Amino acid sequence: MGIDENNRINFVSFDAKSLDLQKKAVAHLKSDLVDKVKRGILSRYLYKYRTLEECKDILKNHHLHFSTIQELRDPFEGRAKIFCSDVEKVKKRFLKRTQLPYYSGMPPELVDYAKETILKLSDSKFIELQIQAVQYMFDSCGVFCMTGRRDDVCMWAYYADSHKGVCMKLDLLAQPLLFCPISHVGYDRSYHVADISEHPSDVFFRSVMLKQAALWAYEDEYRTVATHFAGDYPFDNPDLISEITFGYYCPEVDKKAIRQLAADEGYCNIRYSNITLDPKQYHLIVKPE
Repeated sequence: MGIDENNRINFVSFDAKSLDLQKKAVAHLKSDLVDKVKRGILSRYLYKYRTLEECKDILKNHHLHFSTIQELRDPFEGRAKIFCSDVEKVKKRFLKRTQLPYYSGMPPELVDYAKETILKLSDSKFIELQIQAVQYMFDSCGVFCMTGRRDDVCMWAYYADSHKGVCMKLDLLAQPLLFCPISHVGYDRSYHVADISEHPSDVFFRSVMLKQAALWAYEDEYRTVATHFAGDYPFDNPDLISEITFGYYCPEVDKKAIRQLAADEGYCNIRYSNITLDPKQYHLIVKPE
């Protein structure tokens, strides 16, 4: 499974059995998300703070941006203490691979030759290459970040142009596959410790990408991690954007422009609200229009 030239899911397979397994895996991801929402484990709605220009780009081009690690603002993103407790276990798993991370289009006979060559290396060099492969995945992944809150002063200041931008309410059920798989970020004071002998590459990768420093815990962040794609991912259901909340300092002329653009682009069901200040305490209030 991959992403085609139009940034849509594309099933890449050499046989019918493999293709069927890929389709079943995607169907499972979708049903799992829907089930979690129905059972109350996951909120149906999450939020994305954006500047006015970023909001206009989303509305006009009908896409959400999956950021690379380099585009994220935290220099600790993707960092972990990586080690290997069982080299032989990693080698056995390596032998079962049908492709290698660096050369995804390599013919099978060359893959076998590359494997033989790599397995002749010393254990330390072999593990060094495996860690480099993990880093390659880090660099080629995409991350879409959301939050469970739309009334946080810091996020309005940091991600929404100092309260002049917007907060978009996203409906996960409007296009579930776009958000699969989705997980809540875990927060800690130390780097995540990852044993590559215990974690298959993609699971290990997500376990690292879903960890952040404890100082970010106030963001209540959720992430969708695409292990082989970064960039603009299109959506075709306008109901994906359920509501737009305007920041406290958002000018009226810009609010009008956003409403007009949304109407012109076919977002017929968007609701609008505004941020106001609590008169008694340091708290933001979302007031529907």
